[in-house]
Amino acid sequence: MKKLHLISFILFFNLLWISSCELLEEPKPKKIIALAGNLDFGSTDLGKAITKEVDIINKGETELTIKKIIVPTGFIANFSGIIPAKSSKKATITFLAEQIGVAEGIVTVESDKTEGENTLAIRAEAKDNRMPVVFVNGTLDFGKMEVGQTKTLAITIRNAGNAPLTISSVGLPNGFSATATAINLSPTNSVVWQITFRPTTLGIVKEQLNIRNNSNQNPFMVAINAEVVAPVSVLPNPVNSSRMVQLVNQIRASGCNCGATRMPPVAPITWNNRLANAAQLHSEDMARNRYFSHTGLNGSDVGSRIAAQGYTPYQTWAENIFMGRTKEDDAFQAWLNSPGHCLNMMNGVVTDMGVGHQSSYWTMVFGKLR
Repeated sequence: MKKLHLISFILFFNLLWISSCELLEEPKPKKIIALAGNLDFGSTDLGKAITKEVDIINKGETELTIKKIIVPTGFIANFSGIIPAKSSKKATITFLAEQIGVAEGIVTVESDKTEGENTLAIRAEAKDNRMPVVFVNGTLDFGKMEVGQTKTLAITIRNAGNAPLTISSVGLPNGFSATATAINLSPTNSVVWQITFRPTTLGIVKEQLNIRNNSNQNPFMVAINAEVVAPVSVLPNPVNSSRMVQLVNQIRASGCNCGATRMPPVAPITWNNRLANAAQLHSEDMARNRYFSHTGLNGSDVGSRIAAQGYTPYQTWAENIFMGRTKEDDAFQAWLNSPGHCLNMMNGVVTDMGVGHQSSYWTMVFGKLR
């Protein structure tokens, strides 16, 4: 009986000791998480990516294990690992501006935390800041023109922006026509328009071409300038003007060798009655007085002769002369075979020409008005 009491006492003492040990066991260390950072990305251009950093702070007394970071659609965050006690690490969050609009929500950091705040608000906006830009190469300065005369100039319209350019319509003043039509131009693409003017009244023309489009330059305006004068009285002239212009423009279109100099293609040239009058009068003067020179017997030069016919103010001029009883093709070929005369015909600056012929004397005059 005494043995039995002894055994019971021992068992009771052991149970009491075990319970006391459980009550005296130290508490587990805390894992306290905190987040710090501003995740308002503001706005950015469509197609771009921007990043921000957030601090993941372990305020606890033992290491904190980060499992993953959960972000809303449109954002990317790749971070996992261990943060030692009383320390922090930075996580990078990226916004991909792939769709126009606002992306927002809550960032959640999953970990083995025991307490603390593990979420942050996040927001970003993608804007389409791409814009089309109208760029015009060329001018619509028609210079001096006669009533009833027709002249065509070319301009190139290019989309110099980074978004599609839509040209909805083109506005032209009276007397003008164009090959322009409504068109869509992708970035860097261009279109060439031919603008034609046929004046019916005298005077100074200061107008504009209006290109209606979807850019910030709507409408885009191109200045149009011209001076319309009375038609010149055309002197009797035996030269086949159409044939001579055709011959000159053939070589201007293809380019040619002027002696040892290779001349590239240049713009076509047009017949001008004032230059033709000056050329015809000089051919007649040389034939009548039997001399062969660019200087008239009265001391005149090409500039003074074309100015006397109303071709003014001019920017430049050039003159070819030839002596021989020939046709247009023969005179042209003679000038083409002469390097200096060939260079005049291939001059890319001049825009007008006229030719005169009397007896065996030929004169070809080129010019460009200011």
